[in-house]
Amino acid sequence: MDSLLTQAFSLASSIEKRLNALQSGKGASDREVDPEQLKASLAEIITSGSDDTYSDPDGNVISDITDKLLFKSRETAALIGWFDPDSLFSASVQSSTKQAVLNRLATFCLTEIQGDKVKWLLKHNQRKKILAEFVRHDLLPSKLRQRHPRTDRFGKMLRRLLQHGANLNLEKNSREDMLALASAMEATASIGISQPDVTGINHLRRNNKFLAEYRVLLKNGFYGRAPELKRLRAFLSSERNGRSIIPPRSLVLTGIGGAGKSTLLAKFALQVLTDRKATIVVLDFDRPGVDYRDLYWLEKEIVRQIGEQAPGLSARTDQIIQDARERNTDGAVRQFFTSYESVLSYEISELLKSSSAGDRPLLLVLDTFEEVVHSVGVDPIYSWLAQLTRVLHPVVLKVIFSGRLPESFIKRYHQHQGDVIFVDELEPGVAEKVLRKHNVSPMLAKRIVESKHFPRRPLELKLLASIASNSEDDTVFDLEKEVLRGGKAAKDLFAGIVYRRVLLRISDERARALAYPGLILRYVTADLIRDVVIPTLQSFSLHDVRMLQVLSSLDSTEAIEQALTTLCSYTWLVSRDERGRVWHQKDLRNTMLKAISGQEQEKADAVHMRAMDFFNSRRSREEWSEGMYHQLMLCRTPHDGGAIELADVKESLPYISAALSDLPKAAATLVRFVIDSHVPDEDVRLLPDRYLPKAYNNTGLRLLNDREFGRALDLLQRGIDTKIAFSAGKGSAFSLQWEWETLFVTARWGELRGRISGVDRKRSDMHSGRSSVSSVYFNLIIAPPAYY
Repeated sequence: MDSLLTQAFSLASSIEKRLNALQSGKGASDREVDPEQLKASLAEIITSGSDDTYSDPDGNVISDITDKLLFKSRETAALIGWFDPDSLFSASVQSSTKQAVLNRLATFCLTEIQGDKVKWLLKHNQRKKILAEFVRHDLLPSKLRQRHPRTDRFGKMLRRLLQHGANLNLEKNSREDMLALASAMEATASIGISQPDVTGINHLRRNNKFLAEYRVLLKNGFYGRAPELKRLRAFLSSERNGRSIIPPRSLVLTGIGGAGKSTLLAKFALQVLTDRKATIVVLDFDRPGVDYRDLYWLEKEIVRQIGEQAPGLSARTDQIIQDARERNTDGAVRQFFTSYESVLSYEISELLKSSSAGDRPLLLVLDTFEEVVHSVGVDPIYSWLAQLTRVLHPVVLKVIFSGRLPESFIKRYHQHQGDVIFVDELEPGVAEKVLRKHNVSPMLAKRIVESKHFPRRPLELKLLASIASNSEDDTVFDLEKEVLRGGKAAKDLFAGIVYRRVLLRISDERARALAYPGLILRYVTADLIRDVVIPTLQSFSLHDVRMLQVLSSLDSTEAIEQALTTLCSYTWLVSRDERGRVWHQKDLRNTMLKAISGQEQEKADAVHMRAMDFFNSRRSREEWSEGMYHQLMLCRTPHDGGAIELADVKESLPYISAALSDLPKAAATLVRFVIDSHVPDEDVRLLPDRYLPKAYNNTGLRLLNDREFGRALDLLQRGIDTKIAFSAGKGSAFSLQWEWETLFVTARWGELRGRISGVDRKRSDMHSGRSSVSSVYFNLIIAPPAYY
């Protein structure tokens, strides 16, 4: 209580000085001077030491000091934006009490590292709930008069909106103020306060949300890539060669994970948007809900994004989308493998031609396109793009295919080197700037860049900076020696090697213990850690006393949430979504999965198996599908996939399609068979025995129809080796007609005569299949006319 009185007298003295300054005209321009706020702060300090209790919205008395501080902290957080969590408490609050409150408050907040500090933000649903209570009980004026911690532009505009409502003066506000106000209006939309009538603010809000995920990538700056940007701009401004408008002009942007493809694409896309050089549409196949099989949905998304860039078209695009929904009331998916006739392309064409956008190209960015290439093949997408190109003319369609695209795709569709941009390591000078930006000393940054053993890709540079900043040179040199000993494989898995060292810098042992095995899961939650990760680690740590001690300290949901919150403060490693799920950075996780598979396969399998049990016990279709993902991750041989039902795989695809590149080759082949009913002929052998005959037949027919006779013969030979060739319909010459026709068209006469010996001519005549030239010759070989 003594410390509280000392603070009270100190604050009273401050009030007196400030009031005297105001009365004498001094400090009149100081925005911090607010007598009412200072008085309210004094009252708060005095009453905080009393025995008064608080009541929650339901009238329940709050008497426990931790509960009381949590209640007050949530109320304070509802009235500000991003804040320093320590600023919620006075100096008199004990550190143990403060930590207990923050552990509980963390579940209601998002966290992010800004500069060198961790900042928190109250979640949207929590803010609305608290503000609605203030309005309902007429508490808003008194709450706004209380002292609040420092906050950001959003927090300041939020308090101005709560104070003035519809009477808020909007003159002389910057664009940043207006965007912050738009966010504040969204946060207070249904709490019962009047909102200002701002012309164009809805469009401003929509436009700022457009490409929001790209804006985040540039938050910490953009370095180098001048040659790549120049080539992208040249591609956009180039004229089409020749008179033909088909196929659309396209370019490939590719590179390994962590090379900076997405950041480069973000920089270019936002430049195009700002300079209005084109109407830009981004379809990222890694995002939930973006289904490459549903071309009708993709066209609706194109319409929506056009509306977000053109204020005069937004009402019209909204109506087009609504009409499209009504036409598709059965929810049917217009899938790529059906004959698809573009419906909305005509609407898209009219939208562009009837506005100023008709004078600019339509730039379509297909990001994370490897998801399409690996899963279904690209021919249907190219056919769809050809339709769009014809309908849009004279508006020019230009397409960028971006992602970790395989060489086979590039060779087949982009043979000209000028059509491909390979994103690889940064220039030495640029890499040095990146390291300096992340607080690496000039001398050490230069030493790292000059090394022949450290890749200069952005992801690895960030990981290196986490080790090199504020550390001794020996740490980096030791890492260099480790990479040198490991050879090329170590350099390819460099991110994985560095990641393990980065974890050593996480001071919280519990967060550190969970981070590495947590990579095996697509995301982690407190429940997954409790029921999957911890039991697995315990079973593999029987002789590691320290690890067992760390795991035993994670004995409550509160302790697990605290560890997760600590991990989430490393925003370049993980991110937390609105549902509280923690996701690792994708490129980093892909690299680490390879490292784990090579070094700790048994532990990874144990996590997958526990995760299967965990998710299969859940009721939601999305969580059940996550269990299917882990079952597929265990499918490394054809035998492993024998127990998997095709219908189950098909049902799970809408939820796990973004992670198909994680799967082992056998699992990926099975998924492709589910989607396309056939697989590349070289992959047929990877299918489980129960699905092999169907795939064998479908693939053989496709190869024969495509006149790829040599590959059809190779497949037939594999069928003979595995004893599935000529096995359907025993006794009939037409058991699988493509097999016979393949022998015929490749002139395998001896093999053919050997196979047809003993065939029942009568049964072959009764076959109801189609007649062909080959089958006529086949009958002649079986029973040639007498004059032969």
